[in-house]
Formats: sequence, structure tokens, C-alpha cells
Amino acid sequence: MVVVLSGIGTAEFTVFDATHTPISNQEVALLGECGNPCGCASQKTDTNGKVRFEGVPLGTAAARATRVGFNSIDGTVTGTVLNPDNTPALGADVKLTAKVFDEDSCGLLDGIAQRARTDSAGKFRFTGVNVGNVSVNVSHPFFTTNVGAHGTLSKNGDNVDFSLKLVNTISGVLSGIVYLPDGVTPAGAGVEVTAAGPLPDVTVSTDANGHYAFAKIFPEGTYNVTARDGATGGLRRDQVYLRASQDLIHNLRLKGRGTVNVNVVNGAGQPVTTSAFVRLEESEYPNRTYEAALEAANNGVATFTNVFEGPLTATASDAFARGGRASSVLSGPGATLGMTVAMTTTGTVKGHFFQTDGVTPIPFGAVRLVINGTTTGQATTNATDDVGAFSFSYVPAGPVRLEAQDPQTARSGIAAGSVTTEGETVTLDIKAQGLGTVQGLVTSNGAAQPGAQVMIDAGQIHASTITDSTGQYSIGGVPEGRVVATASLSGNFLTGTNSGVLAGEASTLTLDVALRDSGKISGKVLSANGVTSAPLSYITALASGSTLSTTSDTQGNFTFDRVPIGSVSLSASVLAGIDKSVGSTEVLANATSNVTLTLNGVGSITGRALDSGGLPIAGDISVTGSGAFPYSFTVQSQSDGNFALPQVLAGPFTATLRAKSGELPSGSVTALVVRSDGATPAVGANVTLQLDPNRGTVALQTGTDGRFTARGVPLGGFTVRVSDPITNGLALTQSTLVNNSDTLDLHTIVLDDKPLMVVSVAPPDGTTGVAINAPIVLTFSNSLQSAAGISVLDGTNTIGASATLSADGKSVTLNGTWPDSKQLTVLVSTATSDIFGRHPLASFSSR
Repeated sequence: MVVVLSGIGTAEFTVFDATHTPISNQEVALLGECGNPCGCASQKTDTNGKVRFEGVPLGTAAARATRVGFNSIDGTVTGTVLNPDNTPALGADVKLTAKVFDEDSCGLLDGIAQRARTDSAGKFRFTGVNVGNVSVNVSHPFFTTNVGAHGTLSKNGDNVDFSLKLVNTISGVLSGIVYLPDGVTPAGAGVEVTAAGPLPDVTVSTDANGHYAFAKIFPEGTYNVTARDGATGGLRRDQVYLRASQDLIHNLRLKGRGTVNVNVVNGAGQPVTTSAFVRLEESEYPNRTYEAALEAANNGVATFTNVFEGPLTATASDAFARGGRASSVLSGPGATLGMTVAMTTTGTVKGHFFQTDGVTPIPFGAVRLVINGTTTGQATTNATDDVGAFSFSYVPAGPVRLEAQDPQTARSGIAAGSVTTEGETVTLDIKAQGLGTVQGLVTSNGAAQPGAQVMIDAGQIHASTITDSTGQYSIGGVPEGRVVATASLSGNFLTGTNSGVLAGEASTLTLDVALRDSGKISGKVLSANGVTSAPLSYITALASGSTLSTTSDTQGNFTFDRVPIGSVSLSASVLAGIDKSVGSTEVLANATSNVTLTLNGVGSITGRALDSGGLPIAGDISVTGSGAFPYSFTVQSQSDGNFALPQVLAGPFTATLRAKSGELPSGSVTALVVRSDGATPAVGANVTLQLDPNRGTVALQTGTDGRFTARGVPLGGFTVRVSDPITNGLALTQSTLVNNSDTLDLHTIVLDDKPLMVVSVAPPDGTTGVAINAPIVLTFSNSLQSAAGISVLDGTNTIGASATLSADGKSVTLNGTWPDSKQLTVLVSTATSDIFGRHPLASFSSR
């Protein structure tokens, strides 16, 4: 076989400065040979400004020369900024937008180039500005409306001069009178009034008539005006909007203070006489908080004085996790407000724990109080006096569940009820479940199966045993109720189940379990000629999710004595070679299936690598087999062009050659890969660097410390994909190698082993009255590749909808016009895929 390369040539470039003088020692990079936008295979110009690249593929060649920080093609931007009254504007902030160098694209893009403030003459000046479009944007603390202008620097040494005038946004005089809480009497002198807005806070004081006034210094905008009377402690805060050139008179009435009585009652409306904590909060400025503790002597009332008028919120809580909240408004100065806070309704749950006869009490029993699936209390039944009794106080209103267990016999029992009114006593007696025996016969293909593993599940009880020599099993102490018996051979092989109900104390339930039917496979592995017995081979059989394995003998014969019925996939691999075979068969119950596997065959490949001129060349030859068993190998040809692969699988293949002249700029990439806990090193994880765009791949594995280091990686962009065969965790990240011999540390890569699933749907499942144009938003556990596999159904008909994926890929928004008065189904099928290519374990639907 002979592989011939395409032709190559030489490209020469000359670099000039702004005066068209050749530039020596300037770095030039060749474009298009790698994914790096700055180019690669860089070289420096000679004394004549020339640079030469050899071994360039035929076609158009492009190069890039970048010089930063040197005198190049640039100009000057100047200007004058005037106040609205045509006087120079001192201290105006001027931002220049021009062409700036972007390291990611290795080009000049529009961006903020420089920034300065005007001097006392209102002047500004920017030098060293790259030629092209320029613009300035001016702002001033006292004139908040931005003004701007734009122009163009056409050639080296150009100057653009701007003249800009600020827009007058100064408001008129802000003034008013500060009144006492009665709203009639002026507060007098010495009240501080503060205006807070775009400028730093400004404070003035009232005169003897309670009058205040601010100078004309505030730009148009929104301000908080706060009055504080140091003599009386009075306060007030209002919000005002000042318009340009307009005066505003805004009077302030200091807030009055009054008394608030908070009456705390229980669920029955009776005063709370136990210790409780009361908090009163003002909902408006000054937003103060008042606190008090209730005691029996208070008769359930907490009194707060000197509370500022306005909306209030009162909350109460006690040591028994009861609480309540109420809101109201203190109307004015000197007013007294009464508020009532109702605590959570609670009651008492008590009862007895009895034996199965319902009469004999059980002492020392452990009883748990469960509310909304959470254990909120535990108690031990009495051993003296009222034997078997238990009690829970201050149980919140609502459904309750009791779970009890006898520590001597392990018998358990449950009871359920509900607290509905304050102080109610709910009596719930618990009767222990009866215990019995579960027994049965385990069979395989109708015959008793000794040594089978049997698992019994009855409520919270799980027990296991092994069948005896006659296939029988028996487990005692099983609580009455539904019982599931599961039998299997070692490794959950040929699993079978049966279930029934165990009823009554000391009763016996017989549950016979039939293992899954099985058959036998007898086979032979032949060499590729179909006649000669194959060498020793490793045989695997995949049947109904179970994988079986064995080894053929010297005659190629192999046997699987027990295989689940149904379709079975078989494969054979020669132990001392690369030859292999696949096949399938159908296994019937209690029968033998005969199968023959014929190996694919093995050959060798030799060849010679030639360049475009027909001369031998050293390079990398990639051989890809596309037959029944695809494969890929890479081998290097010698200087005489010869290469060989002594052993490959028979079948069609493709060989490609890549060779280079000179050194290819490259670097190293390293990272630490850890599992999803963020700490455990992912030992032996598979790492693939995909060189962008489509420049090949670099494959390697992490070491015992979880770290990988890929050396000789060509410069440019790449994508790292990591897969952990132990946890099935995956990771994906992207980066770029820029400089020759660089070592790029990606630091820590954390694997993601979470399955893809729907986390939430809005509107949620069961929502009615949804608008016909309301968006449907689905949130997923992982980022998606696309919205494929997501649809909206009206019955079995698909409704047209546009799908939008969020920036992080974890949310999909469906927009459309939904049919009115219809039940719609949002379906996420198993075709949906995350960025790692994983699919949901099962379809998801919401109606």
C-alpha cells in the first residue's frame, strides 16, 4: 500500500510600519493552521522586514503581525466641555471609545480606550488613539444627563476636536416647614433636614418658624428627605422627585408616638399565661423593633409605649414552638392601639400501647409522634402505675401518626388521628402487630432449588435466609400484613417473586417462589476458516441484563449450564490474540441451545508513506477498520517511508498520513480530576482532548493521584472530555493553548454523576386556569444540549410550541397558544439529552 501526500509550498510576507518602513524582529504568525485566532508557527522578520513560512498547504495563505505598546498608526482626540451657562466645566468625566486590542480575537475592537477629567478650562486630551471611529461620552456630578459626540481618525497623526455642552438638570429650591405631630404647630429652630440622592447627603436646619430650604445644587432625580428633631426625638422621612429648574415646597409632619397593647391568646381565644416572647416591628421609617416577655402576671398582654405611628407587625412565640402574627396601624400621636395575636392551635395526644390481644399493656415501649413525615416527639410507655401509657403535650393541630415498638419482642404498631381544636385531648391506643411465619418452596424449571437466597419484606422488616437441601425456607417473627418474598441465585441471578398477606398472631403464610426459567447453551468456537477449532477464547453471554462468562477448551467447546430464557447475545475473544466473534441464540426453558461462533480472522498491513513529490517521508499513519469490529491504530513510518501493522482484524480499512516539516508549536495541559464529592481523586478516568476545529484528539488517563498531563498538544482551542468508568461521572471544559512550550493548568475538574431529570415545572402539575399564552418553564438537574425530546400534547396530538434554552442550559421555556379548556400534558421523553449525552432514565409528564 502507498499513501501519497498533497502538495505544499512556501509563503513570504513583509511587515511595514506607519511610514511604510520595513520592521525587523517583528513576530508574525501564520493563520489557518490551528484554531488559535492569533495564528501559530510564529517567526520573526529579518532585517528587511521579511518572514518566510515553508511547508504551507496549497491555497491562500494568511498571516498576522501584532505589535502592542509601540508608536504605530494613531492620533489624538481633544475637546472642550462647557457648563449650561457656557462657562468651562471643571471635573467632568470623559470616556473615550476607540479601537482597542482584544487578546481573544487578536484584533482591534470598539471599547473604552481611555478616561479623563476636564481641567479648569474644561479641556481634555487623549493621545495614542488607534485610527478609526472614535466617540466621547461626558457626565458631571451636577448635570446628570450624559452628552456625547463621535468622529473618525483617518490616518496616522490625525486629530479630532470635540466641543460639548452639558445639559442643565439642576432643580429649583427645595423648601418647606417642619411641623410637630399635630400637623399645625411649627417645630421651631434646630430640626435637621437631610436630602439624600444622586449627590452626597446634604443637611440643613430649620429656623425659628420651622422653615428649611436647600440651595439650588440638586440635579433632577429622586431624594429621601429626613427630618430629625433632637429636642423631642421626632422623626419623619418622605420621598420627593425634583424636576429641573422647578422649585418644590414640601412640608414635613414629625411622626407622633403612641401606645400599643398586644394581647396574645391561644387557639381557643384564651390569654396565654405561659412564658411567651412578643416582638413589635414598625413597617415604615424609622423601622424600630420593640420586644417584651409575657408572664402569667401579664394576663397575656404586652404593652409598648412611645411607638411611632404607622403600620406595625406583632409576632409571638413560646417554648412549645407555638407562634402567631398580626398587623395593624397606629393612627396618630397619642393614640392607643390594641392588637390580638392568636397562637397556633395545640392539643394533647395520649394513649396506651397494647399487645396483640388489645388488652395487655406493654411497658418500656418506644413511641414516636410523626407530623408531616417528621418525628416531632418521642416517649416511653409507663412501666408502673398506668402501665403502657404515654402522652404528648402541645401537639399542633392537624393529622398525627404514632409509631410504637416493643423492645422485648420487636413487635411494632401504628395509630393515626387528628388534633382539631385548642386544648383537645386525642386518645390513640396502639395495638402491636401480630407475628407469624413465612415459609415456602423455591423451584427452578419446576424442580426444588437448594441454596437459593430468599429475602422477605414486610413493612419495615427485612429478613433473609437460604433454602435447605429440599428447596424449602422458613422465616419466623414476620409482622402481619402484606409480605413479599424474593428468591434468587448468587448475584440476584434468575430472580423470582411472590407476595401474600400474613394475618393473625402466630399464623403461617406459605409463599412458593419460582425462579425465572432457564436453559443451557452448548457451543463451539471455530477459526476464521470455519473448520479448525479456535484457540482458547473468553466467552460472554448477555441475557436479560445478566452477564455470564466462561472459557472455551482446547477444542473450542464451551458450556453455560444455566441461562435465563429468551434472546441471548454471545461474544468470543481469543485469549492470546485480537481475533473475536459475536453471535446470538434463543434459550428455551429446560432445553439446550447449540451455537457455533466463527472468528472474524486476522491479517497484517504493510505500506510506504510518500510525500506529494513521490519521495519517502516519516509521518503518522492512522489506520481505521470499518468491518464487523471497528478499530483504530496509529503507527509511525520510518525515514524510508515504510510502516507495518503485524496484526489487525480482517475487513475493510482506511489509512491516512500526516507529516510535517519543522517543529510544530505545542504546549502541555494538566488538571486534577476529582469525583462528584469534590475531594476523591478520579483514578483511571478517561481523558480526551478534542482539538478545535476538527484537528484531531489526544487521549490519556488520570494517574493514581487523579491528575493527567498531556504533552505536545498543538496550540489553539480544545475541549476536554472526562469519563470515569467507576462512577460513570462525566465532565466537559474548554480552553486555549496560546504560547509555545506553555503549560496550561486547568486546576480541578469535578465530575458530574447526577442523572438527568426534571427538577420543577411551572405551572406545576395539576394547575388549572392557565392563560392560553402562558409560558411553560421546565427546570432540569443538568444543562441540556437542546430542547429536543420536549413537547406539549393535547391528548395524543402534539401542539406547536417554540422552545428557548436558558443561558446555563438548565431551563427550557415553551411558548405557544394553548387550546382553551383542555387538559394539556408536558412530556419530556428519554430522547432528551444533557451536554454529556446522558438521557433521563424514564419519560416525565406533567398535566
